[in-house]
Amino acid sequence: MKFSNIKVKTLNNVLKHTPTVKQWRASNRPTHIIGIQLCGNMYHEIGDTVISLGKNHLFFFNQKDDFCAYVKELGESYTIHFTTYEPIETESFALTTKNAAEAISILNKIERALRARDTDENLAMSEFYRFCHLLESLREQSYHHMDRRISDAKKHLDLNFREIDIQSVADKTGLTRRRFNDLFKKQYGVTPGHYLTSIKVEEAKSLLVDNSLSVQSIAALCGFESHYYFCKVFKKHTGVTPTQFRKGLLA
Repeated sequence: MKFSNIKVKTLNNVLKHTPTVKQWRASNRPTHIIGIQLCGNMYHEIGDTVISLGKNHLFFFNQKDDFCAYVKELGESYTIHFTTYEPIETESFALTTKNAAEAISILNKIERALRARDTDENLAMSEFYRFCHLLESLREQSYHHMDRRISDAKKHLDLNFREIDIQSVADKTGLTRRRFNDLFKKQYGVTPGHYLTSIKVEEAKSLLVDNSLSVQSIAALCGFESHYYFCKVFKKHTGVTPTQFRKGLLA
């Protein structure tokens, strides 16, 4: 089932959430999540995909997608947790909206309906589908405006992340570095530099499972310029050093 054909089974809750930790992992969740990032800045790693959330980002997190969340700037989100009769095929995504006030107004109505003494399920469901329509319309607009140059650049980063640098990728698009950065972030919600680093860190995580490889070797295999820089970046993204991460896997 596509997101546009969503058939809701239950609206579990509506909540405003301010993280109390800088990072966490969400796995085997029983519900899908949609909502808006009211303020702050954070990103979610879903496999090799990075979804960045800043102010006025609408988002959908598919129940099947486990993720690691990292807080860059403390903020607040406003979300609905729900279940559907059939699995949703659409992957998790996030997009900036110019209609933040409308999205927040809809969420407020849903929250009031669900918390009323005599819960008005029809109103809550009607407003929920209205929010989904808002999110789907935004997604369709974004899809139709995908820049092929940026899409190809992302594929190039995915395939050559070990030896590539952002300037050479920008040169291939025919864009200036600044314009490339702006368009990449607009299309994928994260800068190309941050995206490239996240790919390297994910590759490092998978290699750290192999205890026969030294941390220095892994740094080189993942394309980091030095062991020191690798450890610094890895800890910034995961909250632990590569050695600590490896010990956690073996514990």
